[in-house]
Amino acid sequence: MGKVVITDLYDTKILFLFDDEFELQGLKAYSNSDVDSVYIGRIEEMNKGLNAAFISVGKKKMVFVPLNEIDKKAAKCGNTIPVQIKTDALKTKLPTATTEICIPGEYSVIHIGGKGVHYSKKISAKDKRLLSSSIVGAGIGGIDTHGIVIRTNSEYLAGADIAPLQKEIKSLIKTADRIVQRSNTAKLYTVLYKNDNNIGNEILKLNTDDYSDIITDDKKTYEKLCKIDVLKNKNIKYYSDDAVSLVNLYSLRTHLDRILDKNVYLNCGGSLVIENTEAFTVIDVNSGKLPGRNKDPESYYMKVNREAASEVARQIILRNLSGIILVDFINMSKKENNDKLMQIMSDELAKDKLKAAVIDMTKLGIVEITRKKVDLSLDKIISL
Repeated sequence: MGKVVITDLYDTKILFLFDDEFELQGLKAYSNSDVDSVYIGRIEEMNKGLNAAFISVGKKKMVFVPLNEIDKKAAKCGNTIPVQIKTDALKTKLPTATTEICIPGEYSVIHIGGKGVHYSKKISAKDKRLLSSSIVGAGIGGIDTHGIVIRTNSEYLAGADIAPLQKEIKSLIKTADRIVQRSNTAKLYTVLYKNDNNIGNEILKLNTDDYSDIITDDKKTYEKLCKIDVLKNKNIKYYSDDAVSLVNLYSLRTHLDRILDKNVYLNCGGSLVIENTEAFTVIDVNSGKLPGRNKDPESYYMKVNREAASEVARQIILRNLSGIILVDFINMSKKENNDKLMQIMSDELAKDKLKAAVIDMTKLGIVEITRKKVDLSLDKIISL
């Protein structure tokens, strides 16, 4: 079973994921994210051609909202409306926001103004019936005025103690009602809601069955994690040894510095050089000088490229690289080897939770990859 280790490095809170052999499997760095926060904003500009409304949520803070999300009665410059931040600013792109406000919880999500109770597709039909009868039978007020999404985590409660889900729904509905009430009278730029449990939300996205221990040296993070019902069967530890810090105990700075280094060394003797530019990321695969290179260069190059493809996919995920990624593999003469390489690259990227796609290989052996942008890359967050 693996470990989750949470600490602060370079003034940034970082979550490390290790497998049972203590190989780094994942990493998440947290900037001062504004995602899920709800503001009273003012419509400053509308552009029908772009289907865009530009809304100020602070004196020097503008967000982008799709124009078709705004009620026609409210769609007028100067009007104030509540909006929720969906993504933080990325490079030159504004933060994106929505008028469809949702309040996330551990087991459920409340959709303000939505209708009905909806269930995660991963919940079985049997568990849906058990959860549905428990929710409807609880007589929870507000179900008729807000939509409810039941998250995958709630399946653990089906047929057992449903009280945590019922309690959470009641609490989230109260929060939703307060947002609605305050939005009618609140002043411009008022923060109606702020989600300050990003670490907890990130852990809820994991397959927690893969991790037995969660360790942190931050008291507030420890206290928040202890309140999450799904994690009650996990070994949550607060580390407070003054003699050896958590960072030194698990060599976390070394792990992080390796990921931030532009050079990545392969077991086969080759290496990767990763360079970020304004327009795209370039990854260069170098062959190295191991024995066998001159005897059968095609087989040797395939060996290096095969390992490089796996490591490229791993580095893309660990560094949270996005947009256009160009990988300059070692040129091979046989078409079947290039086809195999493309398949390996596609299979490795299929493990990524974000949408990533291998587009094509050029005549020069450069593989084109695209990956969805949802957050800043690791180096950008660390440098903030």
